[in-house]
Amino acid sequence: MSSHAIIIVAAGKGLRMGFSTPKTLLELEGVPLLVRTLRNLHVARIFQEGVVVVSEEMFDFIQGPFWKQWELPKEWSVVVGGKERHDSVRCGLKHLSSDASSIWIHDAARPFVSKALLQRLKETIENGAHCIPMVPIRDTLKEVKGNDIVKTVDRGMFRLAQTPQVFHRVTLERAFESAGKKGWIHTDEASLLEQFGEKLKVVEGDPLNIKITTPADMIFAEAILRSTERDL
Repeated sequence: MSSHAIIIVAAGKGLRMGFSTPKTLLELEGVPLLVRTLRNLHVARIFQEGVVVVSEEMFDFIQGPFWKQWELPKEWSVVVGGKERHDSVRCGLKHLSSDASSIWIHDAARPFVSKALLQRLKETIENGAHCIPMVPIRDTLKEVKGNDIVKTVDRGMFRLAQTPQVFHRVTLERAFESAGKKGWIHTDEASLLEQFGEKLKVVEGDPLNIKITTPADMIFAEAILRSTERDL
């Protein structure tokens, strides 16, 4: 049976939010985004380990008074991340025990991850496949060059990637090693494994599993909280 560990990436500065406060500490109805994310992950009872990767500037605060105030999981740890996302993921990976055979990687700024989505991912990784949740593109998709439209693209061939993304640990570590040697650039761990030659399964995502990136996303998030009593 797989032993599941999760890395929550919370080291970004969230510059597009336009606030001095890191976006994961912004509050939705009085509760910080990071707290909402961690609570939803923890209550799913899937993970034997958890690591939250934060910036060096926030480390003392998060692992100290913040963790105690919000009564976050005592068995999960806080570590300092790196300059880029992949650096932070590798920092988190190094702090996990050798018992963890499957590694989940999640954006701290996705506070609405649901039990149903987590269960779909769990079933897929335990059946042997690396996997990521994805949702359809609902708008018309255009290829452009400068200010000119080149053509309309068949949106049915494309999906939007979400997190958590889930991988077998041994393969993920080997892919990171190759990336370091070959200088690969990747935007997420799924693209890293693609470069490494691995196949990944698409798992049905959740349209409400949004990533808070801009102030407009906060408005959407507040609407989600007001309009539904989702089983998170």
